[in-house]
Amino acid sequence: PNGRGGLVMNWHIDSNAALPALRKLKATKIFEQGPYSVHLTAGPDGLELKDGLGTNVLGNQETQKWLRFFVQHNDRVGSHGGWVHNYFGLNVNETNRREFEPYLRLNKEAIESITKQPVTEYSAPVGTHPQWVTDWLDSNNIFAYYFVGETGAGPTKPYRNDQRTSQKAWAFPVLNMGPYGTFEEMTEKGVPAQSVAEWLRAVTDFVTNDHCIRLIYAHPPGMLQYIQVFGAWLDHTRALKQAKHFSWYTMTDVASFLTAREKVDWMVTLQDDRKVFIAATQPVSLVQQNWRLAAERYEQPKVLQGTAAILRDGADWLVRAEG
Repeated sequence: PNGRGGLVMNWHIDSNAALPALRKLKATKIFEQGPYSVHLTAGPDGLELKDGLGTNVLGNQETQKWLRFFVQHNDRVGSHGGWVHNYFGLNVNETNRREFEPYLRLNKEAIESITKQPVTEYSAPVGTHPQWVTDWLDSNNIFAYYFVGETGAGPTKPYRNDQRTSQKAWAFPVLNMGPYGTFEEMTEKGVPAQSVAEWLRAVTDFVTNDHCIRLIYAHPPGMLQYIQVFGAWLDHTRALKQAKHFSWYTMTDVASFLTAREKVDWMVTLQDDRKVFIAATQPVSLVQQNWRLAAERYEQPKVLQGTAAILRDGADWLVRAEG
């Protein structure tokens, strides 16, 4: 969107163990940035039925307070599976939709009852994501989800068995640090804090310089072992954002943009071997759509029709549609 690279920070809050971790993380001022995609498993249980280890969205006032906090900070609150994190993730499969679909509904409705906003994002517990879950997401207007396939890629339309899994939803592959997908794994393998700090900075610089978007995800308790590295990283993201080179995005933001982008009809024509014309239309609006032109090849572009901003962005001209 607007030609600006950035990150989707996807928080997975799946048990009541996340609550004390969130309190500690708040002190790092990480929640002063964003917006983020925050996904909850909403039931009263966490590992198995009746264990009492869940976030208990409907019964725990602290959980409800956090949900309202995220909404107030323009974060997007989504569903992390179905009601009981491990029970759902370890048992759901392609054949038991009738048994497990009610858990998805319970999770979605519980979150919406507190946030007063529709759930538009989803992440699969333990990464288990049968095709029928995607079908359920489509039917419930959930059009963005975390994806453990195609790791390291940008937001995409995934395929399964040579067929698109959804005509509506966008999948957001996880960006991992080598073989490590979570901060917990980094802790278990003894990855030095300095290496994590360098990776976070490198990821941020990559999306900034390449004008692209990637997703990283974390569980709040797993981040505590590396809490000391966040200060310098957040200073770096803040500086880049203030310079308008970097943005935080939610899955919903990016998926909405990509859906609009699919409907852009544009073409390039050449006249007199010197003049290049770009014409673009979109059924609703071209806002946030943009084109990059190498400044060494083109004189300053001119807007002949419509509304657009012409900006110099490093070695490029950025033509940003505004209407």
